[in-house]
Amino acid sequence: MNKLIKVNEAKKLDLKTVKNYYKEFISKSQVDFFESFSFGNDLIEKAEGSFLYTKDKKILDLTGGIGVLNHGHNHPNIIKERINFQNEKRMEVHKLFFSQYLAALSYNVAQLLPGDLNKSFFPNSGAEAIDGAIKLAYKYHKGNRKFILHSNISFHGKTIGATNISGSKEINFKYQEMNGVDKYDFNDFGSLKKKVLEIKEKNNSCYAIIVEPMSASTLRLSTEKFLKETRKLCEEEDIILIYDEIYSGWCKTGPLFNFLRSNTIPDILVYAKSFGGGKASISGYTTRDYVMEKAYDNPDDFSLQSTTFTGFGEESITSIEALNLIIERNYEEKSIASGILIETILKNLKKKHPGIIDELRGSGSFQGFTLKNVFNPIIEKLISNFIPIKRYKDENFFKKLLCASIINFLYKNSNILTFGSYATEVLFKISPTIEIDEKNLNELEIKLDECLSIGINSLIADFIKYKFSKKI
Repeated sequence: MNKLIKVNEAKKLDLKTVKNYYKEFISKSQVDFFESFSFGNDLIEKAEGSFLYTKDKKILDLTGGIGVLNHGHNHPNIIKERINFQNEKRMEVHKLFFSQYLAALSYNVAQLLPGDLNKSFFPNSGAEAIDGAIKLAYKYHKGNRKFILHSNISFHGKTIGATNISGSKEINFKYQEMNGVDKYDFNDFGSLKKKVLEIKEKNNSCYAIIVEPMSASTLRLSTEKFLKETRKLCEEEDIILIYDEIYSGWCKTGPLFNFLRSNTIPDILVYAKSFGGGKASISGYTTRDYVMEKAYDNPDDFSLQSTTFTGFGEESITSIEALNLIIERNYEEKSIASGILIETILKNLKKKHPGIIDELRGSGSFQGFTLKNVFNPIIEKLISNFIPIKRYKDENFFKKLLCASIINFLYKNSNILTFGSYATEVLFKISPTIEIDEKNLNELEIKLDECLSIGINSLIADFIKYKFSKKI
């Protein structure tokens, strides 16, 4: 057996070795993809707040860890509590003892949520929480109802259960199908109600409807009217209403949760991402008292809602501190204020670059824009001859190319990390930490303006040149 790598040795691996290990032990295609971008040729030494650091660069991170970093990288309060927990040799996990940390976290979540959203369960990933919510809704109806409805553009995760109720093209492979799954048009109550009644007429019934108050993939909002009408329909038909706020929760889009703008209460709320304060792999779903009492809260069934790693001590205390920071440092107010500034910045940029920026979307600390189809047929043909892309029959290819070019240019020339979404629609996205300094957002406006001002052809040419240049 070859010698194993020690922790101190892992910290010292150079980029070439890291890439080779990825190719041999993880994924060659992942390496190929990351190498298309300039950030694919950097190793991060440390991270703090809104910034990443290589050996010689300071990078402004406007991705927020793809929803994980509402608190920023390595928040000092969170690190302090984790170190104290370790130094005190606290018990991490033991299923035969009560956990004061799990009890406290469950209490805190209940205090923050409206109505009787009181009973919580804390698995590890968002997709696992989604699966748990589906099981809970199904169990509530004792297996007598067979259908769950989701929207046609939804994305709920990558487990088998979550992929079955995801309508996003991000799930580009047809996995094994669950029975009793159907979809409605996003934010279209007429479509949803019609589907519910059609299923009912066939002597079947829905046990759950899952809704994204904000579609994180597309930055589209479910209207207050849609959420209220859906809530009323679920009450009339005794259907469990599930809200997925995995990305949009914990003040990401302004309020503590996006659904609160509608004054509706789901039967199950699912959340994850920044719930772990950027340091713990923990998610959750919280349900109303009567749902838990009917489904699991009895001597025979309470253990059906369990996993090996749920409620780890250090994960729980990390989330306890993360939630306290959200309240003590008024993340809701900060996110709303950042949102106003980001919206103003994007409106200014759209006025300057109307031929590139199309629709502005999002709210709070999670916003972005769609891109216009900027290429004429002659340029498309030239690029298509250079890159054999038509065989993929991707109508959004040139928008994707432009979005990737913007992301690469900002990183390569301005040390600003942004990201995009390419599944259902092509979006350029901004998702900063909630405590980002205003001057950093103003810097984004200046640098993004400079980027777009060099022109589409130059941006694309710069990206293609980088993509096909020699990498490490």
